[in-house]
Amino acid sequence: MRAQAVPLFSSENPDNTWRNEIFEFLNGKLDEIILQNDMKKIEDISGAIFQNKSNILGQLVHGLIKKNHSDLLDQEYYQCPKCNKLIKAWNKKAKRTIESLGGCFDLDRPYFYCRACNVGYYLLDEALGLI
Repeated sequence: MRAQAVPLFSSENPDNTWRNEIFEFLNGKLDEIILQNDMKKIEDISGAIFQNKSNILGQLVHGLIKKNHSDLLDQEYYQCPKCNKLIKAWNKKAKRTIESLGGCFDLDRPYFYCRACNVGYYLLDEALGLI
């Protein structure tokens, strides 16, 4: 039997993009788990979930980061605190793999580098306490 998630919100609301991404991930992950495992007994079911828990929980954490820090994820400019110059984020976001109690996931975030001061800034890392 194919797993199905029932939306509890309007997908047209841009504030729910992070939720849509989580539900899409969970739908795909459930389909993958069901196809790859014989889940007749409780130990089969719980074992399959346990094997994927880091990935599942990581996506939940990632979604909540997107919800709570969307402004930092999408930030294009930052004023250097040393020289007050306005610096633009690099064109490509920098990837960082996060491993936490809440799971493992990749975080793509903007990077700002002030050429005048030779100093780089990851504002999201600072906000999350990763620095």
